[in-house]
Amino acid sequence: MLTNEDIKSAVEGAFFPLRCGVEIWDYQDKLRFRVFGPGGKPLINFPKLVLRHVRSEKSLASIIGQVRKRIEARGHTLDPWHLSQQ
Repeated sequence: MLTNEDIKSAVEGAFFPLRCGVEIWDYQDKLRFRVFGPGGKPLINFPKLVLRHVRSEKSLASIIGQVRKRIEARGHTLDPWHLSQQ
């Protein structure tokens, strides 16, 4: 089971070379994040993710994988990423 810090670290590192801002909020129950493009403009805004739904590596990797595909579909190239490397 992943800790809040594990989850936060994984999300922050999943979108390099783009910048990702991550916040755990609502009494440590929810996570939100934004991925910013090269000019600092937000590309993706993920406003509310319940942490208990991504405590497993499989669940978190699935969500991150979906978001990465959306970003890459917009023409951005991301560094390779695997949750097990985090």
